[in-house]
Amino acid sequence: MTRVETVRCAACAVESALEPVERHRDPASGTDYRLFACPACGVAFAQPAAVDASWYEQAVPLEEPGVPWKDRRFHAFLADAPPAGKLLDVGCGEGGFLKLARDRGWDCVGFDHDRRKIALAREAGLDAHAEDWEAFSRSRPDGEFAAVTLFDVLEHVPDP
Repeated sequence: MTRVETVRCAACAVESALEPVERHRDPASGTDYRLFACPACGVAFAQPAAVDASWYEQAVPLEEPGVPWKDRRFHAFLADAPPAGKLLDVGCGEGGFLKLARDRGWDCVGFDHDRRKIALAREAGLDAHAEDWEAFSRSRPDGEFAAVTLFDVLEHVPDP
C-alpha cells in the first residue's frame, strides 16, 4: 500500500504531500529509501537523503559504464553550450560525459566520490579526482570553470 507523505523538496524547499515514485532497500545498511519527484521543480530526491562516499564502494557494484552518446541530457547541454573553456563534471563516474565534452572542445575535469570509477576515468586519460569535496574545491582557483555540470547528483545530496 502506497502512503502519502509530506516532504520538503531537497532542491526548491517546497513542501508537498506526495506518494513515493520508487522504494528501495539498501542491502548494505538495511535502510529503506523512498524516491519522490517534486511537482514544483521536477527534481527527484530520496528520503532519507544521502549516504557518505564510502557507501558507494560498499553497496554499489561496479557496473559496465553506460553509453554516454545515448544520453539526451548530455547532448542537450553540449548543443546549448558551445565550448568556452574549462568544464567541471561533478559526479562524473567513469567519465562518459567528460569524453563527449572533451571531443566537443571542452577542457574537462571530473569529480566523483567513487574511487573505483575515477580509476576508470583516469585509465581513459581523463583529468578526474576522488577526494573530499571540500578539499577539492579549496584546491581550485576561483573562476577556473566556465561551466559545472551535475548529472544524477542532486538526489544524493542531503541539502543542495
